[in-house]
Amino acid sequence: MASTPRAAWALAPAFALLLAFWLLPLAHLMLLGGQSRDSQGSGYWQVLSSAQYLGSLVQTCALAVVVTLTALVIGGISGVFLARQQFFGRSALVALLTFPLAFPGVVVGFLVILLAGRQGLFAALGLQLAGERWIFAYSLVGLFVGYLYFSIPRVILTVMAACESLDRSLEEAAHSLGAGHWRVVCDVIIPGLAPALASMWRDLLRHLHGRLRHRLYLGHAPERHTGGDLQRVHQLRQLCRRRRLVGGAGGGDLGRVAADPAPGEKRGDGSVKRSSLFVLQLLFTLLVCAFMLVPVLLSLLAGLTRNFFVGLSSGLTFDWLVQVWQAYSPTVWLSLQLALACAVCVCVVGVPAAYALVRMNNRFSRAFEELMVLPVAMPGLASALALLLTYGQFGAFRSSWLFILVGHVLFTLPFLVRPVMAVMQRQQLPVLEEAAASLGAGPIKRFFSVVVPNCRAGILAGVLMVVTLSLGEFNLTWMLHTPMTKTLPVGLADSYASARLEIASAYTLIFLLMIVPLLIALQAISARLSRGERR
Repeated sequence: MASTPRAAWALAPAFALLLAFWLLPLAHLMLLGGQSRDSQGSGYWQVLSSAQYLGSLVQTCALAVVVTLTALVIGGISGVFLARQQFFGRSALVALLTFPLAFPGVVVGFLVILLAGRQGLFAALGLQLAGERWIFAYSLVGLFVGYLYFSIPRVILTVMAACESLDRSLEEAAHSLGAGHWRVVCDVIIPGLAPALASMWRDLLRHLHGRLRHRLYLGHAPERHTGGDLQRVHQLRQLCRRRRLVGGAGGGDLGRVAADPAPGEKRGDGSVKRSSLFVLQLLFTLLVCAFMLVPVLLSLLAGLTRNFFVGLSSGLTFDWLVQVWQAYSPTVWLSLQLALACAVCVCVVGVPAAYALVRMNNRFSRAFEELMVLPVAMPGLASALALLLTYGQFGAFRSSWLFILVGHVLFTLPFLVRPVMAVMQRQQLPVLEEAAASLGAGPIKRFFSVVVPNCRAGILAGVLMVVTLSLGEFNLTWMLHTPMTKTLPVGLADSYASARLEIASAYTLIFLLMIVPLLIALQAISARLSRGERR
């Protein structure tokens, strides 16, 4: 087994990266903010004393709270349903609900405009039904819709992952004690999902205040004994476990060891209730899926029709795609170059860092892991501004694509380290390393011949996530790019602002054609990892 000091050396590249390109620029930015250049005081005081800034802060906080609550309710219902039910088309439904995860904010904004802008779907419906256009894309309601669109897939994935750790015997025991479905939801399911929901609440609030991608912290809720029935459920669970150990009692014995049914309880209508509840949950999830897909379909339609305002009757064409490729193909190639270079750099830095964090497993490693995630929690515009103020005077570095690459590596590093750490924690790496060491293998040879081959699936999943995020990163790239280093998301923003709607939609279609195969590969690898973990 690798010693702690030796494992700590594997953190050196990641620490040097964070120190040089995040901690020092952030300290520089904070010092500049505290300086006073006129009689109005420091920058911090000017922000805190400005009614305009304070008003925007209050609006942002209120919007964040409302969006987070709404996303937790909608995503929680759909996530629990998809995690607990098996039906034809479930995998396709999950894929459709979660593929907008890779959309940059500029694409989400464009989709909201297609839905609720001056020429959007709701504007057309308003003209037909009320004689006036329904336009809300450019208001707080439009921001609410855009943030909700961005947040729902993250909540669904988090809830589905958390549902795998719930003990189904608790629900069966509660039903056998006469608890109705809503009582089981309130007293068993929600407490079990509380850690994941609380983590998602924190992460969504951070994201809506800045630029946070999702992080999953899954845990187990402490057992609650908030009433007599729940105390009986806990006792029943322990009794069933003892009976399984002694006599092999299965889940079907729960009804035989349960207390007598409550007065007025009907045992025979459970399947009917479950069936009607299944239909309601399925309809609700399909409505959520429609909310996620309709703007995408409108964008595809606009990119392939001769005139979006006339509709399909104007005919289909690929002319818009040809025009986009002729005008913006350099942005596509540069984005691919950045994404691949980012994946290589993150692998070189992140895999040794993940190995060191798993091996050390102490307060320092946990603190370093939180430090590594901080660039993700910080708004991309602020991180880019700090880099510009610190390294902007280096002309050759500032004008090259390597300047953007530094920002992408900082942003995507945690998304490779986390899955690699998860795979390393499940593997019996200490045993394998001891065996290799007994055969004379040194630390470096053990790392490349034992550790890396056993973590291939986690590394591949992390690389695909890094490439996907790098291709779609907009906020940080928008601040760091120059006219000669314009990437695909920046080109998307330019087309949305200055080109025809059909050209902007065709550009979005090209982006989707690049992202969707990566997401399909990610889902396939995740399914393979889940099957391996169950085995």
